[in-house]
Amino acid sequence: EIYDVFDKNGKKIGTATWTQVHTKGLIHKTVAALVFRDTSRREILLQKRGSKMAQHPGFWQHSVGGHIISGDTPDIGIKKELQEELFVNTTLPNIKLEKITSFFNSDFLNNNEILYVYEIIYSGPFFIDKEEIEDIKLVGVNEILDDMQQNPEKYTPASKNIVKEYNKTTNLHNTGKNRN
Repeated sequence: EIYDVFDKNGKKIGTATWTQVHTKGLIHKTVAALVFRDTSRREILLQKRGSKMAQHPGFWQHSVGGHIISGDTPDIGIKKELQEELFVNTTLPNIKLEKITSFFNSDFLNNNEILYVYEIIYSGPFFIDKEEIEDIKLVGVNEILDDMQQNPEKYTPASKNIVKEYNKTTNLHNTGKNRN
């Protein structure tokens, strides 16, 4: 896969492979989504990364996410990731995507990305890619927030950053209140 590469001002300056962006610390774009069971936003779908994943195998993370392919927009990127991870071999359902925020994420050595965070309301069913995802589960928001504080080693660095940034924008702690 080829990704667009950006300077510190967000201007596209070229393209690079996955290996190049992660060994040279090149700025690239990624997407992530938090999938909530319903509009109460009390439960989030988490995924456990497969044991053969290059980064953070076996860690729990946000519902879905990945790199934006060269030439794609964040909206196209998140739809591709949904199809690849949660709707394998089936039609992507007509679900509402809401872009919540974006931020600069540098969660480990040589990973410099502009990360776009989406919110999705969808109760299932899901059809996971068993090579990328070992397991999925719906978990209470407060349980996740507490567990990320008490057991941060169980979660990918990006997931902790995504939840933090989402919470800054939406006040995730204030569960039970519809924003719709």
